[in-house]
Amino acid sequence: MRAFVCLAGVAAVTACATPSQPLPPGEVTTNVSAKLGNEFDLAVGQTARIAGIPVTLLFRSVAEDSRCPVDVQCVWAGNGRTILSLSARGVGTSEVSLNTTTDPRITTYAGYRIRLAGLKPPTRAGVTIPPASYVATFEVAAP
Repeated sequence: MRAFVCLAGVAAVTACATPSQPLPPGEVTTNVSAKLGNEFDLAVGQTARIAGIPVTLLFRSVAEDSRCPVDVQCVWAGNGRTILSLSARGVGTSEVSLNTTTDPRITTYAGYRIRLAGLKPPTRAGVTIPPASYVATFEVAAP
């Protein structure tokens, strides 16, 4: 039991309290198929290909996570800031930042509206979210 507690402590200390680290260029873990106008989830490192349109979205990292912990009463909701790489045939690649609370929460790319709808898991006081555990909910829609 003591070894387990020790290991849990080491894991908690090594799971850094900073935002997730950006992916090296070209590193993608898995692809997700999404439909235009529907919300979908992406974990850090996942790419979404939107059915019927040439837009691809890569969730690179969480650059900031100051969201209010669910077990704390806050004056302000805080903010989660995500970094995305967007690409489309004939348009090129663009890196954008979308936020949960502050602007911009929506961007336009290749004629489509891309919105950050949420960021999971929720934060808890004194608990660090491992960078690879973040999942963002996005929506790609016609403008």
